[in-house]
Amino acid sequence: MASRTTVSLAALALTGALACVCLGQQEKGTGDKQTPTLAQTQDLLDEQRWTEAAALLEQITQAEPKNARAWFQLGHALHADGKLDQALEIHLKASRFLPVKAAALYNAACVHALQGRKGEAFKALEKARRAGAFDREGMRNDSDLESLRDDKRFVLPSEQEFRDIEMRDGATLRCAIVRPADFDKAETYPVLIALGPGREDEAMAQWGVRSFWGEQAASRGWITVAPVAPSGERWFSDEGRSLMAELLDSLENQFTIEGGKFHIAGCSNGGRSAFHIALEFPDRFHSVTVVPGIPSGQDTDRLDRLKGMQITMFAGGDDSRWVAGAKRTRKLLRKLGVKTRLKVYKGDGHRVGSLLADRFMLQMEKLRVKGDPRKNAAKKKPEPAYEMP
Repeated sequence: MASRTTVSLAALALTGALACVCLGQQEKGTGDKQTPTLAQTQDLLDEQRWTEAAALLEQITQAEPKNARAWFQLGHALHADGKLDQALEIHLKASRFLPVKAAALYNAACVHALQGRKGEAFKALEKARRAGAFDREGMRNDSDLESLRDDKRFVLPSEQEFRDIEMRDGATLRCAIVRPADFDKAETYPVLIALGPGREDEAMAQWGVRSFWGEQAASRGWITVAPVAPSGERWFSDEGRSLMAELLDSLENQFTIEGGKFHIAGCSNGGRSAFHIALEFPDRFHSVTVVPGIPSGQDTDRLDRLKGMQITMFAGGDDSRWVAGAKRTRKLLRKLGVKTRLKVYKGDGHRVGSLLADRFMLQMEKLRVKGDPRKNAAKKKPEPAYEMP
């Protein structure tokens, strides 16, 4: 755990994403007025009254066995109270619930580390990373993981991937390139251009690398390239367009790209940018995947340029504005004959937590185009049929 004195696990709150998932879950009442509420237990946790909080949380979990937040907080209270054997059992039970899975697995790793089981600790950390949340800075400062810091397994390849790439005009482009551990320059790899959300700056690019692609992509043999947008701009700006063209040229010189084309993906504003870049360079991409994302402005008037690509859109069911935009976009694309899939996850929000980490890359694996597309054209398989949500 990040701290014995806080309830929210700062070490796992990746730009606030996980905290929103864990703490935003609705409480479900049972109609029994004697059952404590999570608000009551939160007060006790804030006051570090661990034993009292655990007693109330045990009542809640008995009355509401599917209350993920209650199980998660019970594990936290027991952990902070030093009852590590009991805490481990509850952390693992909480990890069965998707909204708190990553945080619960991280806490289980902390118990293993405290009790000297390094191998089990690293296994749990690996599962936590794949479940979708990993804050390396928090890990460095977490006293529970002290016994692991000198172990080579504590270092992840993606930690030092950001670098400056020199452009032809002398300017530099900040970029993360995450490659498979066994990368061989002579081999062929699928390459994903991955655009972060919000300001599309380095922090947001890093969030995307850690949450959706990066380590998860590398483990499946992908190269992920996460460029930082030009200062004060977005990738859908004029400056972004020229830099992206040069970046794609540079990558083609560095790597042998599977199928001769890139894949592009983006979150939120990065999703808008993914559409824009694919529309600017339609001959350079196999697919566009957004989580979520919709074309903006005049881009909607030229969607026919996406013919020949697979467009995949994901959105959270509670993110009504983006869902509506995605449905409009799907309708336009299908009318133009562009292969399009839209998947809406009920109960999910703007960050589409259902797709964090390896779940996103499982979807990307379906989009791979192996070999030379010109040779593949002669033995083209039937198009996949996608069901409407």
